[in-house]
Amino acid sequence: MGVITSSLTCCCPKQNNTTNNAIRLNIDDIDRNNELQDDRQNVKTNNINNLGIRPSVSVIKRIINPEDHYQLDQELGEGAYGRVVKVIHKQTGQIRAMKIVDKQLLDEAVDSKEIENEISVLKSLDHPNIIKVYEYFDYKTHLFIVNELIPNGDLFKLIETKKSISELYSLRIIYQVLAAVKYLHSENVIHGDIKPENIMIDNFGNCSFSNKQTYTSEELASFEVKLIDFGTSKFFSKNKVFNKLIGTSFYVAPEVILGGYHRQCDLWSCGVVLYTMLSGGFPFYSQDEDELYEKIKNDQPDFKNFPKVDPNTLDLISKLLEKNPLDRINANKSLEHPAFEKLNQIIAKKNEKIVGQDYSKNVLGRLKKSKSNVKFHQAITTFITHNFLSKEIASKHKNLFKALDIDG
Repeated sequence: MGVITSSLTCCCPKQNNTTNNAIRLNIDDIDRNNELQDDRQNVKTNNINNLGIRPSVSVIKRIINPEDHYQLDQELGEGAYGRVVKVIHKQTGQIRAMKIVDKQLLDEAVDSKEIENEISVLKSLDHPNIIKVYEYFDYKTHLFIVNELIPNGDLFKLIETKKSISELYSLRIIYQVLAAVKYLHSENVIHGDIKPENIMIDNFGNCSFSNKQTYTSEELASFEVKLIDFGTSKFFSKNKVFNKLIGTSFYVAPEVILGGYHRQCDLWSCGVVLYTMLSGGFPFYSQDEDELYEKIKNDQPDFKNFPKVDPNTLDLISKLLEKNPLDRINANKSLEHPAFEKLNQIIAKKNEKIVGQDYSKNVLGRLKKSKSNVKFHQAITTFITHNFLSKEIASKHKNLFKALDIDG
């Protein structure tokens, strides 16, 4: 079991032409297999889709100076192609993050398309565990992408600091990641690069993440996970198999190395992330890239020196790290796994408190009375929530509706 280090950001794996019929993906088989795993794979379409007003519609491209709408406040970071700054929306006072990309520094063949792809994917998504993009600007020599600000840190930094994370906290984090993956797959999107660096933890500063044995519902519900970096994401269809290499070496699925993959590659990456949180290491490790890929394709996960955890948690890891994508557990079934039973019981206590509050009774009453105008109300709520609600108000209402949402 290799210890997690900064080498997490290894480059994408090289193409391997080895044929392995047990692992290479037959898309018809995996679609049939997913239908057998869960008859509810086809997610119900929300009425708001019929109205044609979704967050993606409210995210528009502007060919104007972003400083007309935003006040630059503070530098947050810098990369090869630009920087990220904290900005304040002049009209609402909301604090957001702005990614500023210098178009002249982009490689014409790849990077500009990846930036456009990330914007395209994020525009179409709206989920509490996925970073929200509000708008973007194409002005003169730069692209400006405005998204939700998550200031407290990513999962990689947390693992570096703590070395390992307690079982319940790890399950709480991966449950939210799996919820995001379930939503992505229902929207026909593969993330393609799930790893700790791409998992932001909102409210990070208020989390203790101690290794004690018991937790209150408030402690476990004190933070939210946000999935970021959709530059390698893909929209998929039932009959399409991808072969362009994506992902980061330690988290890449066997079928990606072999050159034929579909949505199940995201579940493998989730399995590696869960293993890494609990142990501080990797299930497959080598400093040599080719040797690493051979281990991913052929070896079983290394559970030597693995911390003592519930057998159900080990079973979930094993099902996520199933080498054959046809047999690998899907996102829906992962969320229903017994490993999450104790966690869900604790969170349910907090939800009971939320639903029991006085203001929730008024909300429920109004919801019942407004059925006739549901499409209009949903459309307006989606637009306002996505763009203008303060974080505190949005969080209050989001917690209420999570408590009421029996379908997940």
